[in-house]
Amino acid sequence: MKASASQLAFMGAFLALCGLGNALATQAYTTSSTYLRAGPDTTFPQIQRVPYASTVEVYGCTTGYGWCDVDYGGERGWFPGNRLQFNDHGRRGSITNLAPLLGLMIMQFSVQDYWGNHYQDRAWYTDQNRQRFQNWQPNNRHGRFQAPFMQQNNPFRPIVPVPDNGTGQRK
Repeated sequence: MKASASQLAFMGAFLALCGLGNALATQAYTTSSTYLRAGPDTTFPQIQRVPYASTVEVYGCTTGYGWCDVDYGGERGWFPGNRLQFNDHGRRGSITNLAPLLGLMIMQFSVQDYWGNHYQDRAWYTDQNRQRFQNWQPNNRHGRFQAPFMQQNNPFRPIVPVPDNGTGQRK
């Protein structure tokens, strides 16, 4: 049985999505020089310094866009979301305004999974460090806003973000 052109196109798209890794990355620019970290908090080990105005690939962010999982120069790590700027059809904007429009994934962080995939060759990849961060909980220190609520009459224009009181509820 021969596959039609539309069936082949569908299968190609499906296989591309199964590879998720680079296919869903979104490009962003850093707005300050900051350390890439091994987890979404300043208590995690530093990977390397990312200079101001650098291009990074963003794979997703924590709830509230406080921290984003990025790749910089082949190094994978977490970068503060409020220090990223995105480009959407020629206009640059902050993460709180453009992330929902760009379809950035909201990610959960697991030390075992993330470190196991990216840091097994690092000196600080030890049982002691993994246990230290095993029960880590996000404090969303850098994320001051929830994702913007969208206006009903124009889904492409976010309204002003609503401050988050730390519980995921509006103030």
